[in-house]
Amino acid sequence: MDACKNMVEMTRTDPEWMQKIITGDETWVYQYDPETKRQSSQWIERGEPKPKKARFTKSKVKTLLVTFFYINGLVHHEFIPFGRTINQEVYLRIMRRLREAVRLKRPERWQNNDWILHVDNARPHTAHVVLKFLAKHSTIQIPHPPYSPDLAPNDFFLYPKLKMKLKGRKFDNVDMIQAESKATLRNLSKSDFISCFDNWKKRWNRQERSQPDLCHRDISPRVAMDLETVPRTVFTYITPGDVLRTPYTVHKPALVRALARHRGFDRGLLLDTLEKGDSRPKRTQKVDNPTSRDIVGVDQVSCHYGDPVGVMFPVIHSVEVTTNSFDFLKPDDLGEQFRVQQGVYTEIRHYQPSPGLEPPNSDMKAYIFMGFKSLDSTFSEVLEDSWKDWTGARLVYLNLPHELGLSRLVFYRRTAPRNLDLFMYVVLAECTNVGPANRARLLDFVQRLRVDRVFGYLSVYRNVAAITPCSSSTTSTQDGQQVDV
Repeated sequence: MDACKNMVEMTRTDPEWMQKIITGDETWVYQYDPETKRQSSQWIERGEPKPKKARFTKSKVKTLLVTFFYINGLVHHEFIPFGRTINQEVYLRIMRRLREAVRLKRPERWQNNDWILHVDNARPHTAHVVLKFLAKHSTIQIPHPPYSPDLAPNDFFLYPKLKMKLKGRKFDNVDMIQAESKATLRNLSKSDFISCFDNWKKRWNRQERSQPDLCHRDISPRVAMDLETVPRTVFTYITPGDVLRTPYTVHKPALVRALARHRGFDRGLLLDTLEKGDSRPKRTQKVDNPTSRDIVGVDQVSCHYGDPVGVMFPVIHSVEVTTNSFDFLKPDDLGEQFRVQQGVYTEIRHYQPSPGLEPPNSDMKAYIFMGFKSLDSTFSEVLEDSWKDWTGARLVYLNLPHELGLSRLVFYRRTAPRNLDLFMYVVLAECTNVGPANRARLLDFVQRLRVDRVFGYLSVYRNVAAITPCSSSTTSTQDGQQVDV
């Protein structure tokens, strides 16, 4: 989160710095987008039966809108041709058109190349050809904190305003969608954009004032009251801490002993990502002090497999807790080979598409994990009521192949600790029929979902250890600190 601190410092040293920023992003605009619950609510008389409501979903006809704006209004917007999405070549052409728009609409900034670009970390935005193009023209780009849609002005201001106007309306074709979208954008006033940038600045300041602590003890009375009646789940995010590639069997005994020493690892789910790099065996070199890089659920003797590509947390452990206290581990409590982060989460939404049948063994289960960070730790009814839309859970439910056996979708909110580097919201989708024959379909679906959802952490995991619950509690860690949750 150093990016926010740098932004705050720049606004203090340069009063006109906010005037230079042009921020951009892209979003889907649908032919029909259902109204929110608040929009479709109706007044009824006392004793009158509740009106029946049909269930609507977003239409499959949609168009991709790209927008760039600054503190006084729009600079450039365009629609991607129907049936296409954004890759690095398309985005490079967008950058060329954006530069032309800046030349026409902001000549005072163009003349001295005195403007700054802000976009999120979507793959087309950070492609090598795009960065090379920006460097060639000496265009400064502001770094964006990963998995932080609440720090992207398009996500917290422009697109909600646009889509709220279009919800509940059905358009005949793509041309009408685009025309109405343009009209809605034109109706936004200069004061709307100024207030957006003021809000953006407040979010930076809030981040700078906050001091995350992995072992923070203070929990608000409201959270403590809620946790008395709501089950809690502890998510532990484990990532390799070394840089050498050696077989997993070298450090398997050490990892098993490390997990046995700490409360919570004797039960729950131990998840390993399925998104490996090259799946072909590779020869390993002999080293004096071998360390572990890749945690997988199979023994390896003289070969290892490709490392996870683009996966921040190759291993995740989750377990339900029933007590009112939990011992947080220190980042190096599992040894020098691994780094650990932990958070306590409350299940706030649970959706089960169909009863389904339990698979014959845990090897057939797979989990789609989605994580989202946020600066705002307060309860948001609107945000949590619409979780299926902004997290992509609705896309999973509607488009996941039936043969994969989607059995449940769970939405979690973090309650402890107050650490902005941890995911604030987590969505876990369980599939109960994933085997070698159809595993590639699940991986392909996750990759397609990643293209449609341009923010948030997303990966797919399998359960590598069928850990049975233990009735007796284990001793707590000596190095960790006990936190009342």
